Amino acid sequence: ALVRLLDGAAARAPLLLDDPFARYDAARLQAAVELVAELASERQVILFTEDTLLPVLVREICPSSELIELPAP
Repeated sequence: ALVRLLDGAAARAPLLLDDPFARYDAARLQAAVELVAELASERQVILFTEDTLLPVLVREICPSSELIELPAP
């Protein structure tokens, strides 16, 4: 709801999230990824994470997602 409120009804700005689920337990993580997948149906979502399991969960929930892995520093 906050994303929609800040962006307005007509605009569809991308949503950038930097490791927002770092402290979530499994149940909350599942619910959060489902919500992000719903948002991704109406706008671009870019999710940065160091978690190796999160991309697996995202792919299960949103198989059309694209994964870009960056090289380690």
